[in-house]
Amino acid sequence: STTTTTTVFQGQCPSPPLSFCSCRTTALGLAFTCTGLANSSVFPSLPPTTTELNISGSGLSTLPATLFDPLRNLRALFAEDNRLSALPRSLLNITSLQALCLGGNPLDCCTQPLLSSLTAVDDASCSSSSSS
Repeated sequence: STTTTTTVFQGQCPSPPLSFCSCRTTALGLAFTCTGLANSSVFPSLPPTTTELNISGSGLSTLPATLFDPLRNLRALFAEDNRLSALPRSLLNITSLQALCLGGNPLDCCTQPLLSSLTAVDDASCSSSSSS
């Protein structure tokens, strides 16, 4: 018989902390909540162990094209109530994504096919129930 073991994440939040972001550790990885990013010219470089990213209400109109490249373990992205009209294609490379919350953004029509290709995503964990 085979025994499956669940690995509990043992990492730590970056020190010094990332600008504009607070960090907490979870059983799966690091969870970042970043605010005030619209006032920043540089988006913080998040470590590959990031499993949750909350950038809701940050006033963002765009996300860096390479933002999601190192985030292969991202399970949840909360980006509600920003000014996003599009999402970077690098988001498609995250196969671990389970929650994607984008309510309150003026996403354009071309973004919808991108979102439907993220098959494992469930938006039930989102705070707003607005859908277009």
